[in-house]
Amino acid sequence: MCADSYSLQIPETPESVQKLDLLKLLEDFAEGRKTWYPDGRALGPAAQQASRFLHTHIVKMVDEVFASILDRVTARELGTFTMHDRNHGRKVAHLMWHILSAERREKLTPPEIAMLVLSAHLHDAGMALSREERGLRLAPDSDLWISAEASPEVKRNLQRLRNTLQDKNCPDSKRRKTEAELLQAEDALLALDTRESHATRERYVELIEQIRDYHDKDRTRIPDIEECLSFDGESIRGKLIDICVSHNEDAEVLVEKDRENFERPRFPREYPVGMANADTQLVAAALRLSDILDFDRERTPPILFHYLIPGTLGLRDNISALEWSKHMAISNWEIGQNAIVFRGRCKSHIVHHAIVQFCRAIEEEISSTQATFDPEGEGAAWPFRLPSSVQAEIHEELDDDRVYQLLMGGAIYDNPLMAVRELVQNAVDACSYRDALTQVQEPGFQPDTKNRITITYEEPTDKQPYPILRVADTGTGMDKWAIERWFLKVGRSFYNSTEFNRSRIELRKQNVDFAPVSEFGIGFLSCFLLADRVEVETAMWESMRGDIRKRHLEIDGPTRLIRIRETANEGLKRFKGTSIVSQ
Repeated sequence: MCADSYSLQIPETPESVQKLDLLKLLEDFAEGRKTWYPDGRALGPAAQQASRFLHTHIVKMVDEVFASILDRVTARELGTFTMHDRNHGRKVAHLMWHILSAERREKLTPPEIAMLVLSAHLHDAGMALSREERGLRLAPDSDLWISAEASPEVKRNLQRLRNTLQDKNCPDSKRRKTEAELLQAEDALLALDTRESHATRERYVELIEQIRDYHDKDRTRIPDIEECLSFDGESIRGKLIDICVSHNEDAEVLVEKDRENFERPRFPREYPVGMANADTQLVAAALRLSDILDFDRERTPPILFHYLIPGTLGLRDNISALEWSKHMAISNWEIGQNAIVFRGRCKSHIVHHAIVQFCRAIEEEISSTQATFDPEGEGAAWPFRLPSSVQAEIHEELDDDRVYQLLMGGAIYDNPLMAVRELVQNAVDACSYRDALTQVQEPGFQPDTKNRITITYEEPTDKQPYPILRVADTGTGMDKWAIERWFLKVGRSFYNSTEFNRSRIELRKQNVDFAPVSEFGIGFLSCFLLADRVEVETAMWESMRGDIRKRHLEIDGPTRLIRIRETANEGLKRFKGTSIVSQ
C-alpha cells in the first residue's frame, strides 16, 4: 500500500461544510483551477457554472435544512443517541475524502462529490423525530409495540412501570419518579425502533417530500430540494436515496443487479449525470465505511453522556448507553499501513468487550466491502487506503479487586456455566493459532484434530469432596513470558496485542490467516465463576525464546495466592499445550 512508515491520523473535522476538502475541490472546478476530465483538458464556462451552482446548492441545503433535521436526533426526544447531528454528517464527509486514495481523489467528478457530501448528511436524517412523529410512534395503535416483543427486557421494564402507575395507593413522590422512568424507557424503545426504520426508501422519500413542503411555504429561506439534488439539469435524487438505503444493508448489495432492470447493476460505476459520470458503487462504499469509522469521543460529548443517559437501564440492557460508552473510551485513532488502530482508556469490562466487538465489526465491514471490488474480474480496483486489520489498543483501568468481585459474583455472565465457553474458546484459539504457524513452516500441513481439546467433568467422591472440571488442549501453550505478560494480567489478551498483530500480518503474507474467537480479556479468571481453586499445567509448543519448560500453577481465588513450579520438559513426548482444572 505505502511505505512501512505510513501512518495517517485523520485531521480535525472542519467547522463548516464549505471547508470540507470535497467542497474545496468542487470550488476549484467552479473557478477553473482543476478539471475532472481524464485527458486533463480545461473546463469550459458551462462546466464551471454547473459546478458553481452545485456548490452553492449543496452548502445551502446542508446549512439550512439537513443540519437542523440532524440536530433533532440528539434533541430531548431522542437524547440517548450517540451524536448523529450535523457534526456527524460533516465528519462522515470529511472521512470520505481522507480514506480515498490520492489517485482516486484526482478523478472525482461533481456528481460524485454531491452524492458523497449529501449522503453523509442525509443517511441518518431519518432518525430525527418531530414531536408529532414521536406521539404517533408511541400511540397505543402503533406497530411500535410489536417490536417490544423482540426485546423482553424493555417490555418487562415498561410493564413494571405501568403497573406501578396504575396502583391507586402509589405515593405521589414515587408516581412522579415512575413517570420519569417510563419516559426514559419509552425513549429507549424509540431508539431501538428508529435504528431499524430510519434507513428505508419510504423514510427518505418522506423526508424529501417534507423538505419540498417547507420550500413551498418559505421559498426565500428554504432551498428547492430538486435543484439541490441536480447537476447540469439532471437529478441524482433517486440514486442518492438508493445509496442512503444501502448503508444499512449488507455490503453485497454494492454489486447486485438493479431491481427494475436486471441487466444493469444497482450501483453502476459510470452513472451519467449531465456532462459527467459518477461511480455510485464508490459513493455507496465510501458512505458505509466512513459511517462506521466515525468511532471516537467527538461523537459523544461528556456532558451529554453524563446528563442524558437514562438512569433506569444499565450498560448491559441499554444499547444507547453502551454505544455512548464505547465512543467515550476512544482517545484517538489512526490508519497505519497494516492496521487501523483505536486507542483509549476504559474502566468497564462490558464497554471494553463492546469496543473489541465493534473493532471486529469495522474489520468485517472493510473486508466485505473490499470483496465487492474485484479488479481481476469485472469489478473496480480498491479505491480506499484502508488496511484490512482493525486493532483496539485499550489501556484498561481495571481494579483487580473489582474484577475478582465481578467474577466471583457472576456479573460478566448471566449463567456461570458460560465460563466453560470462555475456556473452550481459549483452547480453540490456541490450537488454531498453532495450526496457522505450522502451516507457514510446513506447507500442505493437515492438522490432526483427534483429542486436540478434551473436556472432562468428575463428580465429587469420598476422597475428592469437590467436583472437577478439566479443559485441556494441545495448542501453542505458554512460556514464562506469556504467563507473566498475558495469562496473569487482569483484562489483557494476547490476541489484542501489538505482538499478535505483527504475527498475523506475517501469516497473511503467506496466505494464512487466523481470527481468534475468544472475546473477553479475562482468560483463566472465568474459572472462578465455577470454582475457588484452579490448577494450570502448560508448556510452549515452540517458543521463540527457547523456553519449553513445563509449569504448574496453583491459584487460590479467594486469597489470590499463586504458586508456580517448573520442571524439565524434554524429548519427543514432552508436554505441549495447556490444561486448566477448576475445583
